[in-house]
Amino acid sequence: MYMNSAGETTFSTKVSVTAADGVRDADYVATFQNQEATSGRNFGVSIAGGTSTADFALNVVNGAANTALLRVDGVGNTSITGKVLINNTAYSANGTLVVQQTADSKGIAIIDSAEANTFFLENDGTINKIRNNSTVPIAFETNSTERMRLDSSGKLYFGTNGADPSSSQTGVRISSTDNTNFWMSSTPRTSAYDQLAFFNGNGLVGTITTSGSATAYNTSSDYRLKTDAKPMTGASERVQALNPVNFEWVADGTRVDGFLAHEAQAVVPESVTGTKDAVDADGNPEYQSIDQSKIVPLLTAALQEALTEITALKARVTTLEGA
Repeated sequence: MYMNSAGETTFSTKVSVTAADGVRDADYVATFQNQEATSGRNFGVSIAGGTSTADFALNVVNGAANTALLRVDGVGNTSITGKVLINNTAYSANGTLVVQQTADSKGIAIIDSAEANTFFLENDGTINKIRNNSTVPIAFETNSTERMRLDSSGKLYFGTNGADPSSSQTGVRISSTDNTNFWMSSTPRTSAYDQLAFFNGNGLVGTITTSGSATAYNTSSDYRLKTDAKPMTGASERVQALNPVNFEWVADGTRVDGFLAHEAQAVVPESVTGTKDAVDADGNPEYQSIDQSKIVPLLTAALQEALTEITALKARVTTLEGA
């Protein structure tokens, strides 16, 4: 030991403060160990040196084994520099909790089976992530029961442990990896039940309800939500203004009957959403949509007008025939 001109004390050899039978590790500049009376194990703090990649380590020494419980690594592999390892000494060892900060990753890794099942909570500078390295799902539990699961194919399950919803398996599955993007069975009940309910600032505005063998798509229509109700007039003329056509879909070439949205909008505005020829900020089309059920009241009123005229004509024919 010597003191330099700046008053700094340096050691030319390793320093160790240990119990009488403590084990000194050759990689450490200094170790401070003490034997625990009941178990006979040695506990200590080590300051790294030699070939060790650790700058600071908290160890349990048992015989010849010097096992790190906590290691702060400021040297190590450059891809994982700045990590804190708990319960092990190497990034890829089994049973390790790693808190790390690197140039491209910051977070916590829980490592098992030499990284095969590593679970990460991290931030890569652009997004916060929860991920793993394996094909096992990520599950979320409350009250000791699984409530949500994300599997390796990208399917997200709610209220089910990965089984697809069915008449006996309740839950919701959302997927972008197959043709069944949304699949739900919220109850095995066969009586009327609201599978989905839609709310806005005014309260409940619609539901999707199932019964024993059918599905109903419901929008609010209670008389207490309406005012100034008047009979419809001129319905026949408006129906004549509609232009039902048979057309071909661009996407797949199938032919169906229907309306062109902007033409129907001129007659029944509430049946159409969007504006003719609208585009977004990038010039991409914003297509119009139609709810054809909104045309039913007009068709009903026009049919009533026609039936009234038919009844009147039949009465005149009967009168003429009687004369």
